[in-house]
Amino acid sequence: MKHSKLMLKSLVIAVSLALTACGGGSGGVHSNSTETGGGSGGEDTGNGHSGGDEITPKPPSDKPPVNDPPSEKPTSPVKPPEKPPVIPPTDQPDVPDNIPMPSVNPSRLDSSEQAIAIPLSKNQYTRSNNGEDNTQANRLNLKDARDQELDGRGVKVGIVDLPVSLNHPALPDNIVDLGQFGTVYNGEAYPHGDAVALNIAGKDVRGKKLGIAPAAQIYSASASDSRGAGQINIQATIKGFYALDKAGVKIVNNSYGTNYVTNKAWYIYDAKNYLNADNPKIKQNSYIGQLLTLVEDDMLFIWAAGNGGLNQPSIQSLLPLVEPELQKGWIAVAGVSADNKIEDYSNRCGDAKNWCMVAYYQPQTANLNAKPGEDINGLPLTTTSGTSFSAPQVTAAAVLVKQKYPWMSNDNLRTTLLTTATDLGAKGVDSVYGWGLLNIGKAVNGPAQFAFGDFNANVSSGQYIFSNDISGTGGLIKNGSGTLILTGSHSYQGNTIINSGMLSLDGSSQSAAKISKDGTYQVHGSTGAVNNQGTFVSRDATINGDYSQSEEATFQTNLGSKTAINGTANLAGRLYFDGLKSGFVPQTGLQVAVINAQKRIGEFSQTALASGILLDGKASYDGDNVNFDVTRISARQAVQNNGLLTRSIADPAIEAAAAAIDTSFSQLDKLSSVTGTDGPTAELFAGANRIQNVKTAETLRRSLYSLSGAVYSNANVVNTLTLGKLNTDFMSSIRNDSAEPALIMEFNHSQNRWNPSEVRGKQNSNSGLIGVSRNFGNGWSGAAAYSFQNTDWNERDSSADIKSNGLTLGTFYAPANWRGAYLSGSLGYNRYSNDVTRGIWLGTIREDSGAKTKGNVWQLALNGGKAFAMKGLTLTPQLGLRYDYLQQNSFSEAGAEGYGLYGRKLNKGIVTGRAGLVAEYLFDIRDIVANIFGAVGVEHDFRDREYATRGGFSGIHSDARAGKWSSARTRWNAAIGSNVQVSRNMSAGIQYQYENGSHWHSNSGRANLKISF
Repeated sequence: MKHSKLMLKSLVIAVSLALTACGGGSGGVHSNSTETGGGSGGEDTGNGHSGGDEITPKPPSDKPPVNDPPSEKPTSPVKPPEKPPVIPPTDQPDVPDNIPMPSVNPSRLDSSEQAIAIPLSKNQYTRSNNGEDNTQANRLNLKDARDQELDGRGVKVGIVDLPVSLNHPALPDNIVDLGQFGTVYNGEAYPHGDAVALNIAGKDVRGKKLGIAPAAQIYSASASDSRGAGQINIQATIKGFYALDKAGVKIVNNSYGTNYVTNKAWYIYDAKNYLNADNPKIKQNSYIGQLLTLVEDDMLFIWAAGNGGLNQPSIQSLLPLVEPELQKGWIAVAGVSADNKIEDYSNRCGDAKNWCMVAYYQPQTANLNAKPGEDINGLPLTTTSGTSFSAPQVTAAAVLVKQKYPWMSNDNLRTTLLTTATDLGAKGVDSVYGWGLLNIGKAVNGPAQFAFGDFNANVSSGQYIFSNDISGTGGLIKNGSGTLILTGSHSYQGNTIINSGMLSLDGSSQSAAKISKDGTYQVHGSTGAVNNQGTFVSRDATINGDYSQSEEATFQTNLGSKTAINGTANLAGRLYFDGLKSGFVPQTGLQVAVINAQKRIGEFSQTALASGILLDGKASYDGDNVNFDVTRISARQAVQNNGLLTRSIADPAIEAAAAAIDTSFSQLDKLSSVTGTDGPTAELFAGANRIQNVKTAETLRRSLYSLSGAVYSNANVVNTLTLGKLNTDFMSSIRNDSAEPALIMEFNHSQNRWNPSEVRGKQNSNSGLIGVSRNFGNGWSGAAAYSFQNTDWNERDSSADIKSNGLTLGTFYAPANWRGAYLSGSLGYNRYSNDVTRGIWLGTIREDSGAKTKGNVWQLALNGGKAFAMKGLTLTPQLGLRYDYLQQNSFSEAGAEGYGLYGRKLNKGIVTGRAGLVAEYLFDIRDIVANIFGAVGVEHDFRDREYATRGGFSGIHSDARAGKWSSARTRWNAAIGSNVQVSRNMSAGIQYQYENGSHWHSNSGRANLKISF
């Protein structure tokens, strides 16, 4: 799609300051205001006009709504000036000796070497589906930031400029208009403020990445002047700054400025009013004094360098020459063309080079003249032109950095943006490009140099990472309770001071570190000398220098890490082991190296071990070395020591797992002496390390229970019991008093709860059968049925999905001469699969595991009873036996570092006796025969119904037994139901049954149907 191109003029600003930020060329001076535009020449400094031949498009005819000035005078955390500054004379006064003036030839100090070309990040946007290229975003390495989900969300950004439209379709809908702090121009609107806002937060168009921080919240502070389109009043800008500060806005874009070369008098005037003020109050109320107050209140000002093609930027860009403290909140921005060469019309960084950088001079935006409600994807793009639009790129980058590191101060932000810029032109910081080209992808990873003294990182909370290599002459001061992590190789020359919170080094640094009493310094890599008055945490650290520790301080490490001190170790205070190094599994009698120093003075006054549940020991000293002599505590002993057996139903599982762990650790001791801790057994050692690393009794208990794999035994318990109930229901349907064969159907639903102390389990089952029964005469009936069952079993961190199906044969014999007595029997076979998923806790880390087991359940049952009839009521006492025989294939769980369960083949038979009494009442309702019945009974297992396998763990087999719960061997039950003879050849019935045992109860319902044919 063809793009339109808008060459936006520069603004002229001041209390009579000329601004040259947009378009091309320099601007003239207009008393009390500045005007935009200007060409390449123009030396008239008093008539408000500018020379040159630039052509500027006519502003759009449709005027955006103009807000009235606020009814109240804005207030701010710092007091605004009591009266407007005095308008300076237009002639250039003599320069007082104490005023630092910009140089005539700022390039004289530039390096003769050229910067090394650095390629763009390989992480680039591709051309959009609509054919739009993303070169503009790729030149700034924007994708590296967007991939971190950085879009400006939650960050406020201020625009001091002409008004920003609140209803432009490509701008965010949450723009806050702080009002008009200047005077309203009643002519045609000039959309300079909109163009700035679009560069900061404009929406993408047709897949082309445009606004750098599209989710930022824009605060607009208008500073118009009623005497002309595109003019801004400097007094209004100061008021706007204060209003932004009060609103909590700390990043402010200023796309305007005054041409220094043609307006030196204004620079001298502002400098003189500040440096030579009669008293501190006057100094504070001067233009520079007010800006300094705002910078000290953490505001960051980004300034356009101007468009005169001059070797010095705008006066505003140069003000830190007068007051160096302004640098903490100051960035000047010049413009480069698409080939990274300084744009002809852009002013150079000049003597502002130490706080100056460059961005692109002609960025594209969504259509600037789009009307509310228009689809921006159907309109051409706008090409904006000028350093007015270079500056917003840096402003938006500051927003992304602030989003990534919300604790950063203005000093932190300017350091990060400047030092991560890509060097252009002369090597190093130069008078043309300053620090170089904005590199957003690098900036969002933290500073690359501590170039302006110490970097004070006040990380109030949370955890943040600086991943750039950091150099520079400054140091690092860490404050705040949060954590700052440095990765990479760092060569900064200043000291590292940790006053509070944690500084973590994952890499190398040559800086000497001082740790205050509330600070923690963690090192995984190498560091300079360390003076520890707080906590030093070593993760195989190398200290290139001396290490000294006060009596109140702590040397913290993990057992298995070794610290090398290439200097003198002056020891005192506490030695604390916070756990085990990953993969390290110590055994009794092992002497573990802790510190190796070139020279050692003193000893630690105390030693503590966090992993004191399964480990013990003491520090020992050998010359210049510090060691730790290990004593391992067996898991079974730890269970006893920490009172983990509470006479609960889970005790057998915990005891079984403790025994299995001890067996496995003994086997690992033998393996480590042969193979070490690497190779195929590395997983086992890693898992053992996590188990040995437990720090609390509760963590050990949870780990042991999960390692026991009790779910496999428990699932088989509930499965065989439910199949037994299905068998009992089948036997009640065998009898067929009709001469015709009958179709029998049953459906059962049961909910079982197994709730021993400290552990909980629940089961939901759906089962049923379909078969036929037949009367063979003389009181003898037979039946055959297909049965199915689906069971879900859930307990802590584990679940089992059990599916079974099979065939059952049964017989019923009650000859007439037995006078109500009967015998019945059945033989059932079911094939089942048990799909287990569970979590295994290796210390504090949960690993997913599980397996699918398969097996068979055989059930042989024999029942007998005698019916006693009493006036319509029949009482039938019953006795019976059932034999449940389970055959389960071997299985092996995956995952969990080899500590999943391994189970050998299992064969287990259990005899169950049962007794009961059934009461039945028969009645007629309009020729329909029906009955109601009730039953009570008891079942008793003659041995424990447990199905714990042997085999140890999947990664290291043994004869260790898996876990189990102790099941209820005696279970009482009661039932009530009814059967109805629906027709001559059809009957139906329902039944509810409740069962209760030790920590066990079950509710089940049954529906049955019998059809003769």
